[in-house]
Amino acid sequence: MKPALELSNPVIANRPIHGMGVIVIVLFLFHFARLSGYALWPVIAGLFFGLLSVASLYFRSTLVVQSSAPHLSRSWALLTIPLFKKQIDLSDAAWSQARLDLPDLVVEVGTRTGATIEIVRFKNAYGRKVPEVARLSTRVAEILHVEDRGYREADVHLHP
Repeated sequence: MKPALELSNPVIANRPIHGMGVIVIVLFLFHFARLSGYALWPVIAGLFFGLLSVASLYFRSTLVVQSSAPHLSRSWALLTIPLFKKQIDLSDAAWSQARLDLPDLVVEVGTRTGATIEIVRFKNAYGRKVPEVARLSTRVAEILHVEDRGYREADVHLHP
């Protein structure tokens, strides 16, 4: 059966910053290895964390929303190797909306009991992806056959 909605996103939202962090960590570990006279454990630690940091750039998250038996399926994979899968029942869904959760934008589904289930979160996307997130919320509402509440700003209260 073909999924009604499928989103595949990298887990690392800001790849250039992450890449610079990887370089700094690896250089620090190799500098420490050099200072220790190239002892075996700092070199192995540098190689391990360098490989882990580079591999984390290829860590992906996939989100699938099904309409036939309403559920949300989230899976995480490194390269093409599946690591984890989680299914959430959406049979009690009543509405869908996009909202601002500074500085992120969130698409969520509300249940008849008043609970909310976060479908997807766009990190640091405020001001850039509002129309895209509103369309995604509408699409989720159409798939699940629930009310679409559209996009709403967060209630931001500044304390003096």
